[in-house]
Amino acid sequence: MEVIIGTLSGFIIAFFAEPIKQFITNSIKRNNLRKAIHYEVFHNWSVIDSNSKTEDKNILEDSPILFATKLLLRSGIRNECYLHLINQETALFYQMKEAANINHLYSYINSLYEWSKVSDEESKKLNPIPLMEGFVSDVEELLGTGEIDKRLMEKVAGLKL
Repeated sequence: MEVIIGTLSGFIIAFFAEPIKQFITNSIKRNNLRKAIHYEVFHNWSVIDSNSKTEDKNILEDSPILFATKLLLRSGIRNECYLHLINQETALFYQMKEAANINHLYSYINSLYEWSKVSDEESKKLNPIPLMEGFVSDVEELLGTGEIDKRLMEKVAGLKL
């Protein structure tokens, strides 16, 4: 009888322990991913904001490809974390309350990357400044309305926004 009770109690504990372990693991992973994507958004926001206000706009008129190279490569606009979330952590990404807003913000980043791939002649017809200004204003609006976690952004950036 004691063997049956021991076996039954072990089964019940194991039955409930695995889902709890999975829940805790996913919660920790989701929080780490939220921190990473908020840091990447902050980094892109600061880079794009500073580049959209610089005197480098005259480079844009002369050589859009040079401007794109400077903006995307030397300034370091990042999208690795976002791509990782979309491609490998899709379920956890869409559990984040900010997922739709982050997708919206990265549509600007993706457009900037696409713009940087066109020929110099084609790129002269396009202007990335509205994309850059749109990204910056949307980040500021989402922070202001609380649709992106301002406290988390401040924590990962180490700044008061």
